[in-house]
Amino acid sequence: MAKAKMPYEIIQDLAIKYDKLSDAKVLDKLRAIPPLPDGDDASSWEQTFWDNVAYHYLALWRVVCVRQLRVAIPLILDRACFGDPGETMRGMCHILEGIVRPNWSELTPYCVAALKSERAGTRKWAAFQLARLRERSALSALEEAEGDPIPDVRSEIQKAIRSTREALSE
Repeated sequence: MAKAKMPYEIIQDLAIKYDKLSDAKVLDKLRAIPPLPDGDDASSWEQTFWDNVAYHYLALWRVVCVRQLRVAIPLILDRACFGDPGETMRGMCHILEGIVRPNWSELTPYCVAALKSERAGTRKWAAFQLARLRERSALSALEEAEGDPIPDVRSEIQKAIRSTREALSE
């Protein structure tokens, strides 16, 4: 019996496959990924979902990061789920930062725009990223979003506000 591949191996194999595509085709593949279901929607996170959607999304992250395709930033954020199934979403910040390296502040407008998304996952992970960036230019948008109706999103926004204010006072 053949040994089943580990998730990182599946993602790596998919990334190698996608890396052979043009930028336009990679972006088309990313656009074709549906927004991920919220993490508490257990029925949506069965193995078939990982195999058919989530692993592809994560593999495409790698390709757009290496190629530094900034146009992919909103596509990645727009598909982020509310939650962190398999601890996948928390790694998104490294991908987003890799796309703009070494000019991390370039992420700020994308994340500020994402704070207005209808999707709670998009808002949460945008705020998470803004907490890491600690950019003065994001502070007013964060303060506007501070009343988010979703407690976990609101908490992330408040963390971003605190970390930004702390950075500005140093």
